Parts: sequence; C-alpha cells; structure tokens
Amino acid sequence: MMLLVLLPWVTEAAALPRDAASNGVEFTNRSVIIDGKPTLLFSGAVHYPRVPRSDWGRVFAMAKDMGINTIQTYSFWNVHEPKEGQLEWTGQADLREFIHTASAHNLFVTLRIGPFVCAEYLYGGLPLWMRHKNASCYRCSDPVWEREMSKWTATVVEQVEDLLYPHGPVIMLQIENEYNGPDAAYLDWSVSMARNLTTKVPWILCHDVTLCSKLNAGRDRALCTINGFWEDQWSSLVSQPSPTWLQYQWQHNPNQPGVWTEDQGWFDQWGVAQRYRRTEDQAYGIMRFFAYGGSWHNFYMLTGGNHYGRTAGGEVTTAYAPDTVIDFLLLKHQPRYDVFQRLFTTLASVSDELLAHPIAQPESLHPTPTTTTTTTTTTTTTATTERFQETASSSSSFPQQLQITTCYQYADPHQTFLLGKPDAEGFSTLRTQATGSLCVGGESLFPVKFVACAQAPGWRFNSTNQHIEGNFEIDCQKKGKTGKCRPCIDIMQSTKIDLYDCKGPEDHQQDHQTWSYDPDAGTIKDSTGSSCLTSGDAPAPPHGTGAEAHRYGDVAFLSNYQETESMLTSYESYSYYLPPTTVVLVKANSGMVLFNTSHVHDDHDDDDDEKNDKNDKNPKSFGHDDDDKDKDKDNDEDKHKDNHKDKDKDSNLNLDLTLDIQSEGDDAEDVYVVGSVGSDGGSWRDSGDSAEMGPLLSWPLASRASEWSAFREPKGFGAQAKVSSEGFID
Repeated sequence: MMLLVLLPWVTEAAALPRDAASNGVEFTNRSVIIDGKPTLLFSGAVHYPRVPRSDWGRVFAMAKDMGINTIQTYSFWNVHEPKEGQLEWTGQADLREFIHTASAHNLFVTLRIGPFVCAEYLYGGLPLWMRHKNASCYRCSDPVWEREMSKWTATVVEQVEDLLYPHGPVIMLQIENEYNGPDAAYLDWSVSMARNLTTKVPWILCHDVTLCSKLNAGRDRALCTINGFWEDQWSSLVSQPSPTWLQYQWQHNPNQPGVWTEDQGWFDQWGVAQRYRRTEDQAYGIMRFFAYGGSWHNFYMLTGGNHYGRTAGGEVTTAYAPDTVIDFLLLKHQPRYDVFQRLFTTLASVSDELLAHPIAQPESLHPTPTTTTTTTTTTTTTATTERFQETASSSSSFPQQLQITTCYQYADPHQTFLLGKPDAEGFSTLRTQATGSLCVGGESLFPVKFVACAQAPGWRFNSTNQHIEGNFEIDCQKKGKTGKCRPCIDIMQSTKIDLYDCKGPEDHQQDHQTWSYDPDAGTIKDSTGSSCLTSGDAPAPPHGTGAEAHRYGDVAFLSNYQETESMLTSYESYSYYLPPTTVVLVKANSGMVLFNTSHVHDDHDDDDDEKNDKNDKNPKSFGHDDDDKDKDKDNDEDKHKDNHKDKDKDSNLNLDLTLDIQSEGDDAEDVYVVGSVGSDGGSWRDSGDSAEMGPLLSWPLASRASEWSAFREPKGFGAQAKVSSEGFID
C-alpha cells in the first residue's frame, strides 16, 4: 500500500505550458527573466507569523520605498496545521492575504515551502504531532516522512497555485531548506515530488551547491542558491557567498543565475552578546556580489518581527533578528534604511546596462604612480623584495601554521610542499620549502602548526578519496561520535585549516577534505582548484591583485578587497581613491561616481564619540522612522550625515509603556506580557490592539544601545512602568 502512495512521485512531469499572454518566469546565467525582460531582484524576507497582519501593508510599503521588488517568506507548517487534519488559513495564518498584500504593493513573492524551514522557529516549522508518526527519521528516505511531506507540500501548492506568476506575484517556490545531509536519494525524490506538483514557476534548492549540482546534472531541475555572509577573494569554500561559490555555480550550472537567498542579519539568543552587522560591511558584500555577476540578492531578514507565544526556536529571543533594515518594532533602522534605499535605487537605475552584457571578468587595478615612473617602479620593487626577504627570514620562526590561500600564479616556497621518505604504509613528513626543518604537526587540531620534523607525524595522500590522512589518532570530533578517529587535513572555514575526523561516503561537505597533489609543482589544491595549502606568513600577492574592476558597458564596479591597504588608482583616465574593502560604482566614460561603500556609516560606528553618546541616551536611535519628504536626496554624504545629527539633537523622547502581566493556566511560570507602545512625540508607532508577545523573560523592546534587566512578576499581577529616555524601566 505504501508503494502505491509513492509511485506518483517517481517520474517528473513535463513542464506545463505558459500562459499565452506571458512568457512567465525563465532564467539565464545572467538573471531571472520575467515576461521576457531580464530583471535584477532586490529581495527581503518577511515572515507572516512574526509580523502582525495589520502591519503587513505598512512593512511592504517601506520595502517598496526602499527599492525592494521581491518579498521572501517561508510557509510554516505548524502555524497552519497545529493539530493533524485541522488546517488554518485565516487571521495571522492567512498566507493568501499576505501574498495579495505584497501584490498590491507591486512586489514579487518567493515562497519557501520546506517543509522543514529552520528559521529559528519552534520545531523548525514542523508540527509537534509529527513526533508521533513513527518516522525513523525526518528529511530522509523514510516512507512515513515522505508521505507526510508530500501531503503538506501539495496542500501549500494548492493554496497558492492561482497566485503563481503570471496570474499572481509568486515567481519562485523552494523545496527543502539548507539540506546538506548524506541522503542524496531523498533530495532527488524531493525535487521530483515538487516538480510533479507544478512547474509553472522554477523551484529552488538553497545553500549546498555541490548536492544541488549533482542532482541537476545539467538539467536545471532546481535553481542552486547560497546563504551566508559575503566572503571575498580569500575564501576557498563553496558553502558561502563568494567569487569561489559563483565560479563553482557557473561551472556546474552554466544556465543558472547567481542567487543569494540569505544575506544574513542574524538573530539574538538569550545570554549571548547581541549580534549586529555594520552597514558598510553589508553594502560592500552586496556590491561585490553584483560586480561578479550576481543578480538576485535577499536580506534575511528585511524585518525579523517578533515571536508570539512560545514560537521561538531554541534560545532565540522574543525579537527575531532585531538588527535589520526594518527593526523588530517595524520602524526604519536609520541611517541603514536610507543607505540601502540609495544603493538599490542606484543599481536599479543601471540594471538595463548591467544585464545587457555578459558576466564581467575581473580586471586588475594598479596603484597610480605618485612620482616618476622610474622612481615608483624602483620603490615598488624594493618594497616587494623587502617583504619577501622579511617573510623568508621569519619563516624559520617557531611555530608556523597551515593555511589556505589563493594559488599564486608563480612558484612560491610557501605553496611548494616536499615529502619525506615514506614508511611501509606510505606515510611521510610534510613540509614546504619555506619552512625548512619544520613539518606539519598533529598536536594542535586548530591551528595546524609546523613542528620540528623529527617530532612530526606522517601524512599520506589517499588517491581513492583524495584525503590527506595522518598516521595517528585524535579524539573524534563529529558530534555524537566517541572514541578515536584518524585525522585528515580539513578546511575549517575561509583561510582556516584544522584536523578533523576523516570523512566517509555518508558524511556531508566532502569537499572540505578533497585535495589534489601535483608532485612536479609541489602544490596541494582544494576541490575548486583555485586555492592552495600554504605555510604561515606567506607573502601578500604582488601589487595589482588587491583591487579590480568589473565593467558592464559604461558601468564599472571598482573594488579594493584588501583589508588594510588603501589604493589610489586610475580607470579610463580618471583617478579614484579606494579605501580598504571598498566598492565604487562609476560611469566609466564620464568618471561619475554613482555609489561609494566607503561613504556608508551607521549607528554602530565607533569613530564618532558624540554620535555614540547620543545613541546610548536617545531611544530614537533604536530604529527611528524618518518620513521627512524634504530630506536631501542627492549623494552628498556629509550633508546627509549632518541632517541626521541635527534631528538627533532635536529629539528628547520619553516612552510610556503599559505592561499588563497575565498568567496562563495555573502555572506561575507561564507569564506573558501584552501592551502597547505610545509616544509623546518623535516617531514611535502606536501598535493599537494589544497582542500576546511571548514568555516574559525580558521585555523584547531591548535597544541596540542598552539591555533592559530581566524581571518576572507573579501571576495575575498588573503593573505600569515608565520607560526613561535612557531605555530602562523605572
């Protein structure tokens, strides 16, 4: 009987015909194409259970005004079916109304069905009754799980099918979520099941490009996308947004666009220092992504909203992802909001030019000579020579460590590995020309240090699985695994190398231990072939490789990706000053600067004590809503910053906050808070009707400048509290 249930999903359906009046949603490696028009997508995640229904329209209006053209959301199974068989699609769970509201603001929608969505939500969005279904595992080739997953996915598709483009705003659907497990057959089944339900719009698989690429095998069954934080040239991993990921994506999925599903603002946890991202850093990553040919960027989150009742996952705070462009009070996080409004408005203004040209290859930028050519050349050569000499003289210092960096285009002693005499099992010491009598050690799992070769363990290259194995044992590192394991040289993250249990066929992220050894050159390259193992203190690449240009017609991205060195350079006869980690968007032929990420500042900057002092004392800095329509819209950054300072000086804002402490049931620990936020002035929103806000461990209105003390009251106690301008409850 179970076979009969699964048989309909075995063979994928052919693509359904498009509406005669529309070309629908298609894609190339350059962009998503909507009704035949290549389109840059500027997206932001908003979760309907975390934002009051009455505020959906207001949030979408702010998104549209900011330059966003797409809203992303998960569907939350446990919101719609808290009890098995009892579906709820009204009120806060009215997914169709959420989509209709987005459409009313001329916004596209991408719907991530999952059904496991993670999202730091209770049980990852799965209903609790699934625990009683006797599935041997979730998200795997278990017949019980597959039956329930297919039923729920079909239910969601049925709900939104008439809202799929071109009949509605939904342009993409997602199956599964960030799956990087060992069950490739399950993932293949998931995509086939989803495509049998509909192919009116494309399906997405997010984050693990290696599994997604193997599943596609050139057939584009699902779009492969990426989640995470931008990691620049130095990243060798395909598990984070970076030039390396884009290169891998287009190598294995040459017809697909570059899609960044989650540019993460991250979430807060109880007892953990508050996380935030600098606006300048995020703007830099976004511009680098579009420079390298990416065409779809999504903020995760645009606004985090709040958890109501007991819906937060794990130790996540009531306010979900508060450090976002629109904060958890649904107010504009300034000046961050204005920064991204300018950024997306600028990119939109040149989108036709960008998408009319193929993906640009990087062109090296060189420092502009400050004296005569001869003098400059001599100075540069001397500085480079001294740097190599300094590195060489320090290379014998103890200890060094193993790293991974971009493979140099020239022979370098730090990337030239030498093997000692192998023993009977093929193990030998491993060193580089630069380390001399120091060899790769095994005493430290991270960092992997070089030690005296006489005390160093043996290593061998396993040609079967392409691992570099040690001839000793370590305590097993894999979660849940005990005992001793053989170590392999492993990519921990970015430039970091560690020792980790040698992975078997059932383990994910095999590419972190996949190496290719060239005995002639002595290089050891990672799975992408672009990054090499390197001994510590390797010299920086020669001048010209720390800055680059990407040109699309008359539009060019000029990037300095060096973290500490500025550069004065010229491009098309115009001079530009590029501070560290900066992208400047210019009109190449006229030299006009359209956007400069080094001019971006936000309320986390620590270089302005006066501004920080205001932020610490003024609750308006929590995320004030500035709707001044007379605000100067030009690109004069100094004037823009001064305007905000003047507004801060005029603000002397007190908040009256009424807290009604209530109990639920007979348990005094089940204390909830309801209330509203009012204002005598400024821009605080009156939330209207009271709403249940979640367990009262600490009121979620904690500012970015100061934390409020946790408190708890006995059940049935009613209290009023006045909030001072310093942000504390009196």
